[in-house]
Amino acid sequence: MDYKNIFFVFTFMFFSFNSSFIPFFSKKKTIEIGEFTEKIRFLDKSFAFDIKKNLEECVEKYSSLKMVPENGDIVIKGVFLDYIMTYVGDTPIQKFKLIMRIYYKDKLEPKKNWKKCFSSSEYFLYKNYEDNIFLNEPAIDQVTRYLTIKIFNKISSCSED
Repeated sequence: MDYKNIFFVFTFMFFSFNSSFIPFFSKKKTIEIGEFTEKIRFLDKSFAFDIKKNLEECVEKYSSLKMVPENGDIVIKGVFLDYIMTYVGDTPIQKFKLIMRIYYKDKLEPKKNWKKCFSSSEYFLYKNYEDNIFLNEPAIDQVTRYLTIKIFNKISSCSED
């Protein structure tokens, strides 16, 4: 009977010790922000560079993932598919929409792999033909920020599960 009690106490202490220290000894997942390509041409603007830079900043500031240049446990890649600029009715307001596909690959848990399209849009005032989208950089930057946030939220929810 005493051996059963000792075994029970020993087992209880062993599991409680291990479960409380596992976070200190476990390896952090690493993430690699891979290549972002553009199937679209928007003159001199590179959306790929902006999104990649913004994603790297978000991962470093707000994620428990460790950033690596290559061979990460999680690999993120993307391609910009299209952009759309349209007028809203007969008003001088235009809508700028950016569409891209993201590929998420988890080497440790392949069941979590996915590919998904994301889009983001922003309205801006188009006063005349000389006042074009390039004079309205904040609208474009806002679209890329919104897109980055959507992508980061999806990545975070998948990597934390």
